[in-house]
Amino acid sequence: MRLNPVRFKNKPKAKKFRIKNGVKFEVMNIGGTEMEIRVAGQKEIDEAKADFKLFKTNKKKYYKKYSV
Repeated sequence: MRLNPVRFKNKPKAKKFRIKNGVKFEVMNIGGTEMEIRVAGQKEIDEAKADFKLFKTNKKKYYKKYSV
């Protein structure tokens, strides 16, 4: 009788954050290089959600808002 193979599962790593000049950055190790990726604040997230909602409901108004 064969045993079921034991599958490898990646364990989640704790996220590292740094704050510089009041802006939050997430430190990621990609290919051996540490990179700082900017994290959006709650105000920016709310604005993006409002834009997505406007785009879904009324595309003309959305494009008028962002036209030059």
